[in-house]
Amino acid sequence: RTLAGSLTASAGYSAGTVPVQRLFYLGGLQSVRGQTALTARGDAFWLARGELGRGSAAARLIVFGDVGWAGDRKEWSRPGRPMTGVGVGSSFLDGLIRFDVARGLYPARQLRADLYLEAKF
Repeated sequence: RTLAGSLTASAGYSAGTVPVQRLFYLGGLQSVRGQTALTARGDAFWLARGELGRGSAAARLIVFGDVGWAGDRKEWSRPGRPMTGVGVGSSFLDGLIRFDVARGLYPARQLRADLYLEAKF
């Protein structure tokens, strides 16, 4: 059994008038787990995600935490309280099949369970 970790950080900033389909959206599996998809949106964002797993490529237990903010770019330097979520999960076949149970901490305190496929090529 091996210990594996990952840290992901991303940010985006736009200029000028941004149409609604080009805004940044946070919440859900690909950003802040434990929060409903599209919980926050804006013309600027930042996001950090961390995972720590133990096991093999065939089966791995994981703990994770996510934090992010999306909003008006004028608020970039003082975003207020960011969205957060934490949870546990299991990964099979090196991430091909994944099951997560995530707890949203802010703004929504909710429990979400997700099963998804994420093939790596």
